[in-house]
Amino acid sequence: MQLPAKIVLTALGMGVLFDALLYHVFYPGINVLLLEVIFLTVLYFYAHKTKIDINADAHVATVFAVLFAITFAIWTSDIGMTLAFLGFVLSNVILIFSFAGHSLKYQHPFQFILDSIVHSLKLIALRFDVLANLSFTTIKNRNAALLRGIIIAIPVVLIFGALFLRSDLVLQYKTDGFLTWLSDQLNVLNVIPNVLIIGFFSISFLLILAALFWKRFDFMLPVSYSKNIAIESLVVLIASNILFLGFLIFQAVYLFGGQSAFNAIPEITYSEYAVKGFGELAFVSVLVILLILSLRYFHGPKHASNKLHLAEVILLVETLVLSVSAWMRLSLYVEQYGFTPARLFGFWFFITVGLLLIWLVAHIWKRFDQSMFVRQSAIILGMCILAFVILTPDALSVRLNISRAEASGEAMDAFPLFYDLSAEAYPLMDYVLTSGQVDIGLMDTSIEDYCPHIRFNQYEDDLQIFFSDVSHLDLELSEDILLRQQIANFKNEWLVYMSNKTAERTNDWRSWNLLRSRLPEKTEIEFEFYGVADTYNELFKACNIVID
Repeated sequence: MQLPAKIVLTALGMGVLFDALLYHVFYPGINVLLLEVIFLTVLYFYAHKTKIDINADAHVATVFAVLFAITFAIWTSDIGMTLAFLGFVLSNVILIFSFAGHSLKYQHPFQFILDSIVHSLKLIALRFDVLANLSFTTIKNRNAALLRGIIIAIPVVLIFGALFLRSDLVLQYKTDGFLTWLSDQLNVLNVIPNVLIIGFFSISFLLILAALFWKRFDFMLPVSYSKNIAIESLVVLIASNILFLGFLIFQAVYLFGGQSAFNAIPEITYSEYAVKGFGELAFVSVLVILLILSLRYFHGPKHASNKLHLAEVILLVETLVLSVSAWMRLSLYVEQYGFTPARLFGFWFFITVGLLLIWLVAHIWKRFDQSMFVRQSAIILGMCILAFVILTPDALSVRLNISRAEASGEAMDAFPLFYDLSAEAYPLMDYVLTSGQVDIGLMDTSIEDYCPHIRFNQYEDDLQIFFSDVSHLDLELSEDILLRQQIANFKNEWLVYMSNKTAERTNDWRSWNLLRSRLPEKTEIEFEFYGVADTYNELFKACNIVID
């Protein structure tokens, strides 16, 4: 069997496997790891068969692709998994480029994005001819040509047939019964979505494998500009440095002046100041890195003077101080309202940006080639993403709030964390709710808020009488009963929320995930009330509370 035929059959097989592992999967899990292993096995197998050298970049990208795939089978944080998905896609794109023989010597990140788009378009336009070269050793040339024609004709006939059917009402009327029956049969068997998924992935892998192992791309080195715009670059950098310095001096008076300096500012609270402008400062930090890379990309090392290098370094240092300022703003907000996964992401973001800023300063100071920084920064970013995921931000936010509550001697506020958390945080949240050391806003909520699904008006009068009548209970004990009831209901809501995730993961082995697999199978809340009559059993059972 010739190579084009092997590639076509392999692509079709991979399309079927991807459909089997992806279709109707609500949560990504171990299926992502299995898909990546299949993909890598095919790549390395064909590379061995076609005797293609695999460079070091391909091996590095392979390691990161596998590590990112593993995260989906272990961790569950929404923010962490979003970052892992971005890293997963980027590492696989770099992997394909490396297998194709690309040097990956980019002077600017935008070069990589542009190259990805250009080569994707070339891939689509130039590699479909692999179908015209199908050859099977057991089939005669005439029959092989006939088979190729049928394969190519099928999608063409389907497209034109669908257009003709849509354009003629008489034809629709004549074929209405048959098409309705056929549509019903296909929908019952889920044929249409499965065919679409298999077709999409089969074509995608066919084009990739054909480009890597049949007719390889002839990659040219990325264009490197080196125009004499050193003066223009210096003007831009000086103006930016002056602006940044003025802003830092303005901030330093009250940001680094302590509580007394901040209290002197009228009508602004810590939380208002911390939230306002945080996103803008984060964007500025990224924009500065892109600005420096862009200026260095255009003026090149030939026209770079010591003054230009110094101006670039100063702007990067000022941006680093600005990142510290944004870090302090976020710290002020956390002091007021505690940790959440999103706020931990903010801290992670500025750590990552700070590392990139310091690394870029070192490259400029040492006069290294900029393509080296682009490659190394991709590795730094990948390692930082993996570190963030492995640290389990959902669980870490709860753990930090527990420490914060213990240090202050106050109960932990559970509401900011309730629906933001995933299975990572279940053991800790279960501990917090079970221990009762949690503030659920007793004075601002009612029992109805915690049992919204019952017909509350049916029991409202009796409930008010019960909690207002303290003839059999002292006031302190009555408040304790209400507090414990609300905490129990809050815990029940949390367990129901997490058990819904449990149900989703138990229905499909493809979504298996280590931390989701540790969620409880059932949610049972046992709660004891002091001296509550049996007449209240129906009410509290409606809230999933067992009363003795």
